[in-house]
Amino acid sequence: MQSMVTPLDTRLTRTLAYLQETLGASLGSVGEIGVHHGAYFATLAALARPEEPLWACDLFDHLQLHNLDHSGRGNATIFLQTVRNLTGRTDVRMVAMPSYELHRQSVQPPQPFRLLSIDGSHTAINAFTDLVWATRHVARGGLLVVDDVASPRWRGPSRALRSYWHMHDRDYAFLPLLLTRKKLWLVHRSWHGKYVRSMGTVLPFARSNGIARKGLFREFVACLNANEGFVNRTVDYAPLWLPPPPRPTPRVWLERSACVRAVR
Repeated sequence: MQSMVTPLDTRLTRTLAYLQETLGASLGSVGEIGVHHGAYFATLAALARPEEPLWACDLFDHLQLHNLDHSGRGNATIFLQTVRNLTGRTDVRMVAMPSYELHRQSVQPPQPFRLLSIDGSHTAINAFTDLVWATRHVARGGLLVVDDVASPRWRGPSRALRSYWHMHDRDYAFLPLLLTRKKLWLVHRSWHGKYVRSMGTVLPFARSNGIARKGLFREFVACLNANEGFVNRTVDYAPLWLPPPPRPTPRVWLERSACVRAVR
């Protein structure tokens, strides 16, 4: 199976899961919206305790008519084989539906999420509804991982985040924690400072030449918008600026990538 998960994101996911245990985050569900063939889901599942439920939402094979942006074509058989081969777990709770139905039907996960990846439809409106639903079901110290943020190919996730902070969470109950070229980690505001400080004490963050550095919020915004060619004055998506964050202004760990260098 060809993986779409980078070794860096796998390493960072394991590091952050370790910090969850160190900081005393609550146990909870471990899952993903948009599992495809299970490459990243297996990484998450391998970090789950035996008593933590595994949860997956996807269109899988028979609902591809709803795959409007062709952002993935999940296969249930391959997915379950991948999870079983890499983790030994066979107890995945599978929800076969378009992910926007999670919000519309008020679907409840088995437990609030300790780790949840959002990698479903990459249209801005669907990614927005995924965010709204997911942020209502996060355990204490839980982390959300949003895929393809600041991607040159998929602009929907970045636009969804801007819409989320403009129209749903202007007080920043959830703040950006870490941005790589592929993924963005979010955490509740009450836990943000704990994670930011702790990440500075563990590899691969600690050394001055590490793969990530602690950046300014405005640098995160610039990265979020790196692939928007212009401000669309017809406002068919949220503007490129974000509402002022809470004070003290939060710091965001940023991969040492081209977009970060461009705004330094």
